[in-house]
Amino acid sequence: MLGGLISFLGLTSCEDFLDADNKSAVTATEKFSTKEGFEQLVNQAYFTLDTVYEEPEIFCAGTDLYVGIRAAGDATLEGYTLTSDNTTVKALYTNLYAVVNAANAVLYFAGDCEEYTEKELRTEEARFIRAYAYFILSQHFGRVPVIKSYINTAETSYPRNTLVETYQFMIDELIELSNSTLLPASDKTGRASVQAAKALLAKVYLAAGWDLETTLTDAESGTFSINSSTYFNLAASTASEVANAVPLTLPFEEKWSPYNEQNEEVIFAIQLDRNSFLDKVEGGNSHQNNFGTYLGAVTLGMKFVDSDLNPTTKTYYLYEKGDLRYDATFMTTVYNYTNTWGSQGYWAHYNATSAEQANLGIAFYFPAWYVTDQEIADYQAANADRFVRGEAKNASQIIRTSDPVRWILYNADGTVSTDNEQNYLAALTRVGTIPPIKKFDDPATDVNAPTTNGGYRDFVLLHISDIYLVAAEAYLMAGDEGQSLNYLNQVRNRAGATQLTSFASYQRYDPDQFGYVSDDQNIDVILDERARELLGEYYRWMDLRRTRQLVKYNETWNVNFDISNMRGGDGNLKWLRPIPAVEISLNTGISPSDQNPGYTSETTE
Repeated sequence: MLGGLISFLGLTSCEDFLDADNKSAVTATEKFSTKEGFEQLVNQAYFTLDTVYEEPEIFCAGTDLYVGIRAAGDATLEGYTLTSDNTTVKALYTNLYAVVNAANAVLYFAGDCEEYTEKELRTEEARFIRAYAYFILSQHFGRVPVIKSYINTAETSYPRNTLVETYQFMIDELIELSNSTLLPASDKTGRASVQAAKALLAKVYLAAGWDLETTLTDAESGTFSINSSTYFNLAASTASEVANAVPLTLPFEEKWSPYNEQNEEVIFAIQLDRNSFLDKVEGGNSHQNNFGTYLGAVTLGMKFVDSDLNPTTKTYYLYEKGDLRYDATFMTTVYNYTNTWGSQGYWAHYNATSAEQANLGIAFYFPAWYVTDQEIADYQAANADRFVRGEAKNASQIIRTSDPVRWILYNADGTVSTDNEQNYLAALTRVGTIPPIKKFDDPATDVNAPTTNGGYRDFVLLHISDIYLVAAEAYLMAGDEGQSLNYLNQVRNRAGATQLTSFASYQRYDPDQFGYVSDDQNIDVILDERARELLGEYYRWMDLRRTRQLVKYNETWNVNFDISNMRGGDGNLKWLRPIPAVEISLNTGISPSDQNPGYTSETTE
């Protein structure tokens, strides 16, 4: 609950800065009245953002782009059988309000802190962090309590604000921060900036436009009406201002290179530095461990991949031949491994020289869906000696990412053992069926971090090509298709994708139709581009909810979806996450009738 739980979290986070034995009995007020203590408090507010992204499924599952296998992960999110007792939902709600309270703590203790040059700047950073938390809260939970003060009492009444009030609070805060004379114009060290405030403001305007200015007409077809374009125009002008300042000249592969983290396209990121952690093996995040099937054990030289969020066939087929983002997003070649961690096996892609790679065997080669049988045969002939196992630990495989999957398995002597086709979903139960997403790989991953939290890459929350696509979506919704295509094509141009002359000119390959198809609505074109550009980033569920495509896309592409599960006992569809049951039980400002639609028939003790 907010009254008890958030107070506990907030006070704990502050008291954690005090010495364990605290022989001088220093209070929080005394601690944070100094520059050193106050700076620690600000850093804690930034650090709490990391907890928000500990469960990737709540951002990605139950969409068109990912499917769970091996009974892994939270199936209730994928199948929409979740209830208000769902622990993943509760964790997101709790962690976001912990961020809010940590930011409010900065504002609260600022009044007692000694004067120093950066103090007022730090309060503006805290306001940005708080606005970011409310943005995520509003996208998942809709109406939420807007708490502007630090919780350090036993108060238990925190009513939900209206959606208009929630959006207006974020907008007012971010407009002021966008005009700040204290925040830097931009920042690459993980702190708030004017650029970050404007980028977030553009996303808030866009979401407000959808939530406040459109009406759903049919959930299963994803159709809607636009009642006003006020917020969409504001989103378009704000996003275009941010986008126009940073041309897309950085190659996509370099943008996501582990050796180029603080590049010109990063607007705001949770920064992780292995050297600053006491635990340098498993003290990081698990972003690199998602998005693919299990490749094999660490003893075989493989990166751990957990099979919770496997890209669907739609995901792979979205990439047309020549789109540079495919090879920059997926690990299409995995080298074989004998006994040298880091420079052999999966991580050789980063840590071995080109000459060293050429002498390594092939464990997995994943040609894309558009690679022909003849091209595969040519690859086999050119690399025949690299399929001879020798002392390597993995049998060589070539697996075309298509439906059906073409699977070629080699004997130890380099001859072909198996060459057959298998249904994509059935094939996912095998080890290493699909190329994992590599965008978040940490080449310094320790051999003793075999499962999760071994990655210390920065976690990017705002970046420039996302804002280009925000501009494209906003202009589309505001009725300016020409400008929408302009920003869409700039993203596609950097990727080497075909330029669109109109929304109607867009086509994608659909294996179920055995050919190219057009999308139903113009918004589908935007969503397809967001899928390609932002794959593996934690946007998709929010994107589908925002654009009113959540039901349509799940019915079409989520094999684990049944609309009867998405329709709650009250007859309403679950467009939002449930307010956690414990919040309703303990927050005297919220009653069971305040529960989100789709969950109001549940009883709350």
